[in-house]
Amino acid sequence: MSGTTQMTEIRKTTPEQNKVIVMEAFDTLFNKRDYVAAERFWSPNYIQHSAHIPAGRDGLFGLIKSLPSTAKPHRLRVRFQIDD
Repeated sequence: MSGTTQMTEIRKTTPEQNKVIVMEAFDTLFNKRDYVAAERFWSPNYIQHSAHIPAGRDGLFGLIKSLPSTAKPHRLRVRFQIDD
């Protein structure tokens, strides 16, 4: 490779590995409220589909920051559908 071209390594993950990643992401943001660590899970260009939450990662993080520290997140159940 030459110039400024960069290759991004694409890793294949299993549904179980994906479940672990999702659970870690939600725990980091919603339970620990570690916004710096949560940045690795949510893109700055994160698309928020709820009209009640501002766009982007900052909108999501702002929502969580606005909640009282005593707010308890709902338990997350992760389901995967594998298309053959």
